[in-house]
Amino acid sequence: ALLENEVCMHYQPVVRLESGTVSGVEAFMRWNHKRKGLLRAEWFLPFAEHSDVVFELEAWAVRRACSALKRFQQVMGKMFFLGLNVSLKNALRLGFLEELIEVVLEHGLSPASIVLEVREEWLKYFAERFSNVFAEVDKAGVSIVVDHFDATHISLADLHRFPLRGLKLDAALQNDQNMLQSLSAISESTGIILVAPGVEDKARLQSLQDHGCAYAQGEALAPVMDETALLAYLQTRS
Repeated sequence: ALLENEVCMHYQPVVRLESGTVSGVEAFMRWNHKRKGLLRAEWFLPFAEHSDVVFELEAWAVRRACSALKRFQQVMGKMFFLGLNVSLKNALRLGFLEELIEVVLEHGLSPASIVLEVREEWLKYFAERFSNVFAEVDKAGVSIVVDHFDATHISLADLHRFPLRGLKLDAALQNDQNMLQSLSAISESTGIILVAPGVEDKARLQSLQDHGCAYAQGEALAPVMDETALLAYLQTRS
């Protein structure tokens, strides 16, 4: 797919609810399959993770997304951030962070504009290894966000063990008022940012903001789009 230029990157705006400003984007890898059309990453990356192909795919994605971020920041400013999903295999690979920072600096970007998204279950099953990895990531100035957080693999009390910048709340948590109140209290005391992804109903945005969610993304705000479409969209929001 890479050799035939079938892999591409799409992006979804992340909006700060208080001001309505677009503060960054999350990057998504897609495969523009000749027969099956545009495939989401979950349809092909799990297979790539069984081999070293995943390293090549994610290295390409990081480079392409950083190149796009440079153009996004020319419109939105240098504080505009990029959220990158990373596989477990790559996150634990020796040299991954160094390669990431090298690409970031090559594009004239600050490591502070990069947000790595990791899975909650990784913190449970690889806690000791990730404590070391996260310490190095944090030292490099890159932020860490837990994706699909639903508090089933790690307790709220254990969140302080990791240098986390934010939590991207699972859809189930977004509907749990009691859990949202608890997370809001933790957010206020620790500075951990709460993000609500996949929001499709505008009516829910105010409720999420009232319960401490600082950022949101989803069809209710802006769809996933390619770089050209996103640049045109950002021009209307800058």
